[in-house]
Amino acid sequence: MQPLAAELGSDVAFFLYGGWCRCLGRGEKVEPLEKDKTSMPINLFLLFPPWPVSTPLVYKKLNYPVWDGKSNLRALTEVSAAIQSAWSTVRTNNFMELGLVNDLTKSAVQVEPRLIELQAVLEKLYPGRWLMSGSGSVHFVVREAADDAVNLMETLSRQIDVGIRVHPATTFTP
Repeated sequence: MQPLAAELGSDVAFFLYGGWCRCLGRGEKVEPLEKDKTSMPINLFLLFPPWPVSTPLVYKKLNYPVWDGKSNLRALTEVSAAIQSAWSTVRTNNFMELGLVNDLTKSAVQVEPRLIELQAVLEKLYPGRWLMSGSGSVHFVVREAADDAVNLMETLSRQIDVGIRVHPATTFTP
């Protein structure tokens, strides 16, 4: 089913699995992580702005240097180290130290500048605990138990004059 899922979309194959996975390629190659490393659920808010963002345009705006063999190897080593560090941080509940990064954020706000205002509010409310998902426009917040979706929606509606849907979510293991 994985090849069929890859034809439907880059990230579709992920949904054939449950729990935590490492995705490779464009997201079409999926490797489930060991269950003992993925037993901790993480609570999230998923935020859905009413502005769609064109994935092809986001990638067209992406200003990323071309890699040669040496910098490509260095980048993969850095990514691997960053993933290990982030995993350790998640397992100790130090979400403020995650240092979340999405390289597509800068190009996404060029395509849809209204995302800048949303991101400013999220950084004020949840410093270091939010990120844009993929090429946008959906964002997520790593939330703590006391964080409330209704309060977040009310705060967003006061500070941004559009309807942004907020849905609580929890990662799970099968």
